Amino acid sequence: MLDRATDQSFAATRNTLDTFASALNRAGAFAEEHLLRQHVLEAATHRLGFDHPDTLGSRNSLATALRGLGQYQGAAELIRRTLTDCERTLGPDHPHALAIRNNLANALYGLGQHQEATDLHRQTLPTANAPSAPTTPTPSPAATTSPERRPQSHKQGAAGGRGCVDVVGRR
Repeated sequence: MLDRATDQSFAATRNTLDTFASALNRAGAFAEEHLLRQHVLEAATHRLGFDHPDTLGSRNSLATALRGLGQYQGAAELIRRTLTDCERTLGPDHPHALAIRNNLANALYGLGQHQEATDLHRQTLPTANAPSAPTTPTPSPAATTSPERRPQSHKQGAAGGRGCVDVVGRR
């Protein structure tokens, strides 16, 4: 579907597919969510480039889908690479970098690496609350998944939607 989208319709189509992927997550269709997020990431990488903020968000969302499948190690590795690229591209204090760092902490927590997860949470919180943190447009509410709508098994840090928005520190 994204391969047929025009430049003008690409963002709206991607957002719709992200919303659908979040709905699949809430319905417990984790394998289908993973396939859809993989498709969105491939299209975003091709259309926008590897380090575009929306592509970084799609990579983060794919990692979340991996966590939904119980693939915590693969999720943590993807998030770690995404964080490195995000910090290099946008800076370590950018809101996307802070959210991805938080998601990495959640993935590490799922792996039982509690001390490293706690350290990352502590590293993220002071920066996230700093008034000098840069601001960027946030994704639409439809492109995110609220924690109340997530299955109980995914409140352990699973984030739905694009834009790296798992910053509430669920454990």
